[in-house]
Amino acid sequence: MSGAPSAALGPIVVTDVTGSSALDSERMFYRLSYADQMQARTYANSRWTANPLQMMTQRLKTRIGQAGAKLLSESDASLGVPILRVDVDDFVHDFS
Repeated sequence: MSGAPSAALGPIVVTDVTGSSALDSERMFYRLSYADQMQARTYANSRWTANPLQMMTQRLKTRIGQAGAKLLSESDASLGVPILRVDVDDFVHDFS
């Protein structure tokens, strides 16, 4: 059984992922659901290699490019080109 051919992906603008200022650092956050699930804590000796917003932007652009879409910058986009914007609310480890 052969699947239907996938439609060619056209050009798209992927903006940088945005989020709270807490996500604009390399600190890793976690929550203890059994203690105070609203309190975000940071690991003492662990850090991301880059801030989560940068890593998510890079990964999103890579995967969309691998899927065959032509990635345009906001300045290169013409009228009618789809724009993908992602805003992250939370990025934590949650231990139950």
